[in-house]
Amino acid sequence: MRLLIGLTILVTLALLASSQRFYRWRRTRLGAALTTGGWLMVAIGFAVGPFGANFVLPEQLLEVEPLILFCLGWIGLMVGLQAHRTLPRAVPGSVFALTGIDMLLSVLVLSATTLAILAVFDVAIMSALPVALLMGVFGAGWSAEVRSLQRRVHDADHVMPVIRAAAGISSLAAVAVYGLLFKSFSIDMLDGITWSAWDMTLGVMISLGVGMTMGLMGKWLMSLAGRSEGEFLVVLLGLVTLTAGAAATLGYSPLLVAALAGAIIVNFTGKPLQRFQRVIIEAEQPVAMALMLVAGVLADPRLSPQAVSLMLALVIMRGIVKLIDQRIIRRQMKIQHNPPALVGLIRQNPLAIAMAVGYAIAPLGRSELTPLSGGQVVMIVVMIGVMAEAFAFLQHGSHEQPEDMTP
Repeated sequence: MRLLIGLTILVTLALLASSQRFYRWRRTRLGAALTTGGWLMVAIGFAVGPFGANFVLPEQLLEVEPLILFCLGWIGLMVGLQAHRTLPRAVPGSVFALTGIDMLLSVLVLSATTLAILAVFDVAIMSALPVALLMGVFGAGWSAEVRSLQRRVHDADHVMPVIRAAAGISSLAAVAVYGLLFKSFSIDMLDGITWSAWDMTLGVMISLGVGMTMGLMGKWLMSLAGRSEGEFLVVLLGLVTLTAGAAATLGYSPLLVAALAGAIIVNFTGKPLQRFQRVIIEAEQPVAMALMLVAGVLADPRLSPQAVSLMLALVIMRGIVKLIDQRIIRRQMKIQHNPPALVGLIRQNPLAIAMAVGYAIAPLGRSELTPLSGGQVVMIVVMIGVMAEAFAFLQHGSHEQPEDMTP
């Protein structure tokens, strides 16, 4: 009964998140910062979880794991739909360079930081390596939401498109790297955590095969939907469910496989997908909010000294990486000063929470052989995001300029 009540609360909140009133509030500066980052729903999920009202327990969420996999698959599909073949022509090469540098720096710096902190607490390198690499991927990129950064600063207008474009490309890169790592490590009761290049190669091949198959199937099914929005939505829901379920059954990342399917769909479907673009956008919000609620339930605040030390070190090192990104943008765009909008680079990509949830429910995240539990990883990612969001919000507010009253 408790699980039923808890799920009812979660579903109701997710539906309320898609209401018109909530949508209007979400378009305000504060609403955009809280909802687009998912922080409001994460807080609510935490409140109804084991460390709040105790309506929903992480163990109970595993009983409805297919719903969580569906949410992960949907997020992956949305990311994949950005991979249109015209993207290289539509986005300047400098944005791709920025994304590549940020991804490389994030993985190298944050992974090395994680390994160093855990080594201080006598954690074996092989046990720490999966978490270290994932922390690097989680720290890459930034939030594409720019409404909360919009001020009366005219010179930031040309910076906003760069922030949004790079954030989208970074999401594609993060899902790809995350998918590679997802199956690279395995757990053996005798050997502990092991890494296999063959498993990684096989994982890429199978993920590509399943993703392409599901994408082509989706293209065919969408052609049968005609002009009916209802039929199109049913096809899309069924496709995501099948894709995420197939990926999970084979032991691969629903995020990556669904993203590959989305890339196939967006490049081969054409007009039917454009016609129903509004349906896709409207359906995305409640799914994303539901996943953030799940993250709040899974988050475990019982952080050990090594987890707290790691979290603080990652906040500092990630901030340094984003400062480097700011300098790169200023040099690329020949900006002499530092536009307040660039403060937004410090903000965490909401996709990081989705990836952390995927790790937490995977066998590796549930294993006692890892130095951090899946719930602790989710909590660290959430806290890093909250601190980054608060810093960006306060720092950007200090740059606010008075409105020009000149007629």
